[in-house]
Amino acid sequence: MNAVEVLRRLQVSFGYDLAALNAARGLVAGVCAAFACRLRKPSFADRDAVLDAAAAVCHYRLLLQRPTGEQGVTVFKAGDVTVQMDRAAALEEAARLRDEATLAAAPYLRDDDFLFAQVTS
Repeated sequence: MNAVEVLRRLQVSFGYDLAALNAARGLVAGVCAAFACRLRKPSFADRDAVLDAAAAVCHYRLLLQRPTGEQGVTVFKAGDVTVQMDRAAALEEAARLRDEATLAAAPYLRDDDFLFAQVTS
């Protein structure tokens, strides 16, 4: 998988700056390796859905790695309307995006999480 493309999608889709992207190179390489192992065909590595899913997984993991003391509260106020997003809400949104992106990439990935065992009586 193209880790540089995943980094670019992190920058464009999630707003990471160059310093954060540089610090995330190891995490991105690991996620790309994990996705590459799950591909149904090697040619699927360049599919937009797969690259978007890898970026969404990276974004979620980067949010998890933030120190708990770093609140990451975002507040926007326009007139009588105030929008506030705290760390928990950001993680919840990132998890939703990760799940949706992974579901969209499902046709290109093998499902390795299923275990079938015979039941005997």
